Amino acid sequence: MKKTINEFLSCNGNGIFWILGFLFFLVLIFSTDTFSYMKNDSFKEGMLAEIHGILIEVILIVWLFKWITNKKEEKKWKPTRLIVARHICRNHQAIFNSIKFTLDPHYHTNLKGHGLPPNTTQKQADAWGRQHQVNHLSSRFNELKKMIEYNNVALDSSIQPDVITYIVEGQAVIHNLEWIYQAYADKHNRNYFGSFNIKGIEQMDIIYKKMLEKYPEILELEPISNGPLITVEEIIKLFDESNKFCSFLELRKV
Repeated sequence: MKKTINEFLSCNGNGIFWILGFLFFLVLIFSTDTFSYMKNDSFKEGMLAEIHGILIEVILIVWLFKWITNKKEEKKWKPTRLIVARHICRNHQAIFNSIKFTLDPHYHTNLKGHGLPPNTTQKQADAWGRQHQVNHLSSRFNELKKMIEYNNVALDSSIQPDVITYIVEGQAVIHNLEWIYQAYADKHNRNYFGSFNIKGIEQMDIIYKKMLEKYPEILELEPISNGPLITVEEIIKLFDESNKFCSFLELRKV
């Protein structure tokens, strides 16, 4: 019975429109004196009042039914959606931590540490440090995309647009970071000019905060390492400092 009602109401939205259409048709008939006995004012007013009452009740019942159904669906798919949201937040923390060290022109790798050869220059050491900040991002992000692909059936309109947006913007930001690392690793002292996806970073941060708001338990499941997460404002400041102090690298905002 439940399945039959659900199919009737949700089949391309036609069920509810048939009900409402029929009731509106009755209202029209009684409002235009289609039949002779409808010219009796008391009869017509009574019928119109009944139909209006039924119309309101049907709307309320359908709204309540849909609300209950949505709540059940949300409860059913919450564990899966939480897994996806958790993976997004995990990647977000990794990407933003990498941005902090990769973009900062004042971040220098210790020449005496990490077993670097004696003749290593500071730029080469900085490239080595940035490589370690960036290399793990692509594999993490591929895991996220696989997770989304496997659980796509659980992603409804309340979360899917944000998930897709995060995938697109996050991939672009990772490519930006890989390109910055290449600029530091260049052995021919060439100048590098390119773009940095600031708007994408802003979108990623908004989505990250929405995920934490929707699933606050993520902060316990995925505690932030390396201190507080860098903010978008701090990233923009590092962007400006990179253009000011990094002579071989010039970035523009997109």
